[in-house]
Amino acid sequence: MKKEHLVILIAVLLAGLSFSRGCVTPQPGEVTIKRDTIVRVDTIRIPPPPPDTIKVVRTIKVPVEVYAVDTITNTVMVELPIERKTYTTEAYRATIEGYRPQLIDVEVYTPVTTITNTEVKLKRPRWAVTVGGGVGYTPKGLQPYVGVSVGYVIWSR
Repeated sequence: MKKEHLVILIAVLLAGLSFSRGCVTPQPGEVTIKRDTIVRVDTIRIPPPPPDTIKVVRTIKVPVEVYAVDTITNTVMVELPIERKTYTTEAYRATIEGYRPQLIDVEVYTPVTTITNTEVKLKRPRWAVTVGGGVGYTPKGLQPYVGVSVGYVIWSR
């Protein structure tokens, strides 16, 4: 009978060791980093600065009808200068072109990425398979024993 108990004990120990999963137990003070990334777009309204350069690119001739008091019409060719203006700051560069062009406003959309690093303490596993020895009460009285147990960890440091 003793050999059967020893064989059963060894089988239970081997089964417990083969079914237990290897858990990495964190060392005291060990933490992991959880990263959270947020991308948002900032809108910056910039009042128009004075133009850096004003350059007449070309002139165009436009026919204009001129009415006199006695209903005589004349057609006069008027030259209109086409200007190119460049506005430059640290945040943008704008170029506009036309007859008497004027920059009304500029909006710059700048993407901003915020990465937050949060320390997360590692949690220990709550279920455990343990092998231990001790003293047990049997019909023959108090006797030493070696056993395998499955348990739930209620408190740990």
